[in-house]
Amino acid sequence: MSVRQQIRDAAIAALNASAPTGVPECGKRRYIPGEKLNEPRMAAFFGEEDASRPGGRAGPLTKRALILVIQAMVVVDTPDQADDAVEPQLEHITEVMGDTNLGGLALDVTEVSTLWAQGEAGRFFLVALTRWRIEYQTKRDDLTAKQ
Repeated sequence: MSVRQQIRDAAIAALNASAPTGVPECGKRRYIPGEKLNEPRMAAFFGEEDASRPGGRAGPLTKRALILVIQAMVVVDTPDQADDAVEPQLEHITEVMGDTNLGGLALDVTEVSTLWAQGEAGRFFLVALTRWRIEYQTKRDDLTAKQ
């Protein structure tokens, strides 16, 4: 398993270990636009990743900056309820991710942004995407070897 996958799985485990009442369990299944939502959900998945090699091409390490997206989703009866309904999930995500090194896998974890999108599919829904920059290192030729 790659360090990237271990980071995602550690974030999911941390979010699920201390979830307050009313905050759904986090998984890997992201919301696909157009899909009907019936209940609150949360998912963690890869957004993008930058990589560089300290020491140039021959350097033994690759420094990586992964954008991990944590998606919070709620379904409400009226649009004016959406922001308040998603806030407990966002508070929980910030509390957990803002104070972790993901079991020693991450060199740094920084909140980057949050994007809200809404829609209607029988009921109103809101999807909030929180983006976290997670810095870590691997061997240049082995994604499974944390350095």
